[in-house]
Amino acid sequence: MAKITHKGMWIEIKSLDKEAKSKYILCNVFLLLGALLFGVHLAAIGGIGIESSEEVSSSSPFLVIVRVLSLSFMFIAAWLYKDFFAMQDEFLNRYNEFVLSNGAIAFLFVGFLISILSPYIDYQVTFYEYFLGFALGTVIGGYRFHKKFIG
Repeated sequence: MAKITHKGMWIEIKSLDKEAKSKYILCNVFLLLGALLFGVHLAAIGGIGIESSEEVSSSSPFLVIVRVLSLSFMFIAAWLYKDFFAMQDEFLNRYNEFVLSNGAIAFLFVGFLISILSPYIDYQVTFYEYFLGFALGTVIGGYRFHKKFIG
């Protein structure tokens, strides 16, 4: 089954069997493609402090296609992720739950903290601050899992 490496930050791909490796790599490819297309969407609407592009209408047919493809690719990635983890042992599933629960806690903590401080620092909280909190929490969760169960 999968070997957890880099202090809990990565799964060693060569430790996976052929079918699991295929699903894992495809999941990451679709996730990357969906994220890139989502970045195009954000640039068009003005997300994460980016000024919206005046050259492209936010309801243009091009952006509709980009949004549909982004959502479709993310859905495919989630489906492959679910299938990948269904094939894995209990240890990797526990790792996954540990990392994601730490991400959820950080999502709430960082979001609440920024939200409480926002009137004092004149800052409007958006989804992306919450997401960055989630990402930070998953990194901390991976490290904690490695330290507790592997290292």
